Amino acid sequence: MNTKTLLAFLQALPASTDADLTNDSAIKQLGNKVQLLNPSEMRPNDWGKIQTQIQSLLETEKYAALNQAYQTARAKLETLDITANLLPTPAELKAVQPANRQIGTLGYHPGPDSQSENDEESENYEIINLAIIILNDDKPATTSQSLLQRLNAFLKDSPIT
Repeated sequence: MNTKTLLAFLQALPASTDADLTNDSAIKQLGNKVQLLNPSEMRPNDWGKIQTQIQSLLETEKYAALNQAYQTARAKLETLDITANLLPTPAELKAVQPANRQIGTLGYHPGPDSQSENDEESENYEIINLAIIILNDDKPATTSQSLLQRLNAFLKDSPIT
């Protein structure tokens, strides 16, 4: 699974406004599909559907600015290995959750056993959980910008190769 597509999309969200994204049915549908993902049980076809939906959404005129930001983020992310210290911590994710909505009710997946040596699977869980939280938030652009500060700062200093 290539979670860099999803991560680039999340990173690009601040290119739009919360008002544009909050009531957008395409964003909500994408959030609902991501919420159903379980990386340990995912088939390649499942991930392909998510990627196709992201591409279809970005191809519309309404999301021209979002598409431009996505393409830039995607180009930078493709050349990098994403490390856990660039992603939000569980405490940071929990901090943006409304008090009446626990992460578990959003489809949060606890991730692989901490003894697991599969770092890629662990990264998949982290990025999917991040997407669930951002895409189901009332202010996805603001939440994305807040949660991805470290990654954004790192990418800002990284040239596209």
